[in-house]
Amino acid sequence: MTKRLTALDAFRGMTIALMILVNTPGTWNHVFPPLRHALWDGWTPTDLVFPFFLFIVGVSMYFSFKRYNHELTNRSAEKILKRTAAIFLVGLLLNAFPHKIAEHHIAWKVVFGIFLTIWLTMPWWKDKVTAGLLRNLEWLSLVMLIGLFLFTLQGNELRILGVLQRIALAFGIGAFVCLLFKGKALIYALVAILVGYWLIMIGFGDLTLEGNFQRVVDLAVLGDSHMYHGYVDKTGNNIAFDPEGLLSTLPSVGNVIIGFLSGKLISDNKNKKDAVFQLMLYGFPLMLLAYLWHPFFPINKPIWSSSYVLHTCGLGMIILAFSLYIMDVKGRSKWAQPFVVFGLNPLFIYALSSISVKILFWIKTTGKGGEVVSGYKGLYENVFAAIAGNNEWGSFLFALFYVFMHWVVAYFMYQKKIFVKV
Repeated sequence: MTKRLTALDAFRGMTIALMILVNTPGTWNHVFPPLRHALWDGWTPTDLVFPFFLFIVGVSMYFSFKRYNHELTNRSAEKILKRTAAIFLVGLLLNAFPHKIAEHHIAWKVVFGIFLTIWLTMPWWKDKVTAGLLRNLEWLSLVMLIGLFLFTLQGNELRILGVLQRIALAFGIGAFVCLLFKGKALIYALVAILVGYWLIMIGFGDLTLEGNFQRVVDLAVLGDSHMYHGYVDKTGNNIAFDPEGLLSTLPSVGNVIIGFLSGKLISDNKNKKDAVFQLMLYGFPLMLLAYLWHPFFPINKPIWSSSYVLHTCGLGMIILAFSLYIMDVKGRSKWAQPFVVFGLNPLFIYALSSISVKILFWIKTTGKGGEVVSGYKGLYENVFAAIAGNNEWGSFLFALFYVFMHWVVAYFMYQKKIFVKV
């Protein structure tokens, strides 16, 4: 199968649309329960979005690395490392924008601006320089930009990890594992990762918010001030706990590996109906295994438990099978075109949605009561709450509007054949 799979692009686009939808309600005080994350153990539809994206990263990776014959070579290793560094950098930029950048000394900003300009403008002038010089400039700018952040952390509260950083690390580690191990060896590596993570988590702590070993590792390596503080402990206080932590990146690699194996399954079956059948054949047992494991290692997104990996990947395989059958076997894909538009520029649109939210919070306007509020709150109160009420429907309408506005950008890029690859 060398032809591009509509089902894969559409599935990827759906996950990006859902990421934006669940991340940008009009107000967090009014959100429909399915659009909230589970507090700890268990799952909601929202908890499926991120692992689905990592699963799709793995599927796409199989087709992408066909050009290297799925071998770890100097060229494929350079591609993996460069892509990992670039996505990680974008995640750092999103965490830092705008306040953590503005607070630095002017000399820092000048150096930062020079290397950021080099990196961002490369697509327009890279063809005018020699390949060797280009590689050196690209690597230099990536290393310098990440270094400027990491070596100036003391004294600030920049969160180091996040969604894009997890995507970067899961892709990078997963790619090396998938290219190094072949056949059954890759399955053994997957089992070792998932079982090993389980044994580490139950052997060096408990599975609570306060006592899990993932938090211990992050506190020791990253420090309290560079972690996420959105979780509330039993006393009602916000504590440092990063749902995209270092240790839990290990099982998230499992999503990428299972995606890679799914991509191989699709590629090996020239008859797409056979691929659909086999995806279903493996997807259901993975979900069953997840629920058998659940009493011992609960399905849990914050610590990205191994049972959570099996559950989300099993369900992802089933959804991909249905999508493949409807769109690529039956040819009924017109209805999915809006999602395909999202799916062709996924990381750019996700990053844009994060930046635009911060800009809206930066802008000041007048709220419904006449007080000064952020542009985000003002837009919600004066438009969407006024239309549908200050309730779940008003909040949901705002989120839908936000998805649509970013779809307009994605559609413009699609029409102009602009595809941003990080």
